[in-house]
Amino acid sequence: MLLWLSFLERFNPAKTYKGVKTFDCEEKVINDFLPQMKRQASRDNIFAEVLVNEKEENVGFLTATLYQLSRKSVPASSFPYALPPTIAVIKIPMVGIDKRIQGKGWGTSLMESALDYSLRAAENVTGINGIYLDAKHDRVDFYRRFGFEELEDDGLSSIVPMLFNIDTLRKAVAKRRASA
Repeated sequence: MLLWLSFLERFNPAKTYKGVKTFDCEEKVINDFLPQMKRQASRDNIFAEVLVNEKEENVGFLTATLYQLSRKSVPASSFPYALPPTIAVIKIPMVGIDKRIQGKGWGTSLMESALDYSLRAAENVTGINGIYLDAKHDRVDFYRRFGFEELEDDGLSSIVPMLFNIDTLRKAVAKRRASA
C-alpha cells in the first residue's frame, strides 16, 4: 500500500516543484495550466496553494483571483440587497488533484483553504460579495457541500457557474466558532 503523506503550502514561485510535468488530474486544461502557474501567478498576482507530497512533488493545486460578475448573471434571491451592475468576487479558476490521490479528502482541504483565503481577502478588500467558480456537472454536488449554489444551468454547457455568498460564509464560520 502506497502511503501519501501530503501537506498544503502557499505556492512559492521561487521554488521548483517536482512532478509538474507528470501531474495528471484527468482534466487537460488543468494539467496544461500547472507548468505555466509559476509565470502566471507572479505576473497576474494570482493566489495559489499547492499540495505537496513527501517527495516534494506537486500532487494538487488551486488558484484564486479577484473577478467581476454581471449583476444579470446572479439570481436576485442570492443577496438580500440590491446589487451594483457588477459585483466583485473571488474566482477559483483552477482546482486539480492528481488522479493517484483523488478521493482521499485533499480536494476538500484545498477548498477549505480557498474559502479561508476568500474570507481574509474580503476583510481586506471592501466589496467582495462572494466566491465564484465554474464546476463540471459531475462536481456540482461536491461544491454544494460547501455552500455554493448554481447560477444557471442551461444543460448545454459542460460547466455550471456557481456562487457562494460571502455573508453566508461569514455566518457559517461565526456559528461554527460559537459552538466550538
